[in-house]
Amino acid sequence: MPAENLSILITGSEVLDGRVLDTNSNFVAEQMTGLGLKLKQVCVCDDNLDEMTGAMEFLSKESSFILTSGGLGPTSDDITREAVAQFCKVELAERTEAKEHLLSYFERRGRKFDESNLKQALLPSGSIMIPNPVGTAPGFIAHNHEGVAVLSLSGVPSEFRRMFQETVVPFLINEFGVTKKLLRRVLRSLVFQSPRWDPSLSR
Repeated sequence: MPAENLSILITGSEVLDGRVLDTNSNFVAEQMTGLGLKLKQVCVCDDNLDEMTGAMEFLSKESSFILTSGGLGPTSDDITREAVAQFCKVELAERTEAKEHLLSYFERRGRKFDESNLKQALLPSGSIMIPNPVGTAPGFIAHNHEGVAVLSLSGVPSEFRRMFQETVVPFLINEFGVTKKLLRRVLRSLVFQSPRWDPSLSR
């Protein structure tokens, strides 16, 4: 059984080629420190099913919890849910609550719902849905047969942060047995240097 810690898997060719800056892992590191927990590893890989599954296998050797960022949208290269299902050796299934969230999201914004968006309602069988209060794609928590938990969130920073703070933090507090957050204070001081004494000035 891997150590009780968390690692991050950032997915997307746009991160690897520099088009998008990864700020989510930095945010998680700060949040983990605030909880008195340590982030184990951060891995970035392309939108490739075998590479993503392989990255999860690698991270699972050292971590009991893997947090994924990105790849939950409706496009063809959004394949995080497929990779997690493959890693956990389960099938994908349409979830009623996820579909209702999508329909409600589009209705509230007066936008036409395209059937292609239903891909976002597919979650690994047996997983727990993570609500996305500010976006379309819900996240999820899935477990493989060795008990490693994969927590998948949207890669959009505003969505990622809300999902992390509202669902992942309470989950980690419960799983790690955290009783309180650490309070960090940074003290900054200014150093004033006195001018060098010149003997000639005392004459």
